[in-house]
Amino acid sequence: MILLILGGLGIALSIVGLLLNVLGMGAGAMQGGEQAAPAMISGGFGIVSSIVGAIGSAFVVYGALQMKNLQSHGMAVAASVVAMLPFISPCCIVGLPVGIWSMVLLMKPEVKSAFGG
Repeated sequence: MILLILGGLGIALSIVGLLLNVLGMGAGAMQGGEQAAPAMISGGFGIVSSIVGAIGSAFVVYGALQMKNLQSHGMAVAASVVAMLPFISPCCIVGLPVGIWSMVLLMKPEVKSAFGG
């Protein structure tokens, strides 16, 4: 369930980031100057990274639903790994422990057998 919430939060934040970058209100524009780091995460790069983040988060949601329904152990494991990636999770401080926790659960023999494999 936490993995599902993390994926949903990631999608929501990616959509907000995409809208801000498309409207020209990314981090570089908000600072009013052309500084290297804020300018790099806004504009075209910001749009692409928001789209990649939304796709990755949607994959996490799909994998979390597979995990919840005990349908695809491999997909649930892959979603747990993707949740740990810092550029996909809304915050790597949250994504890393949630991904590790779900991996620990998925590797238990009784959980593996519940998936039918």
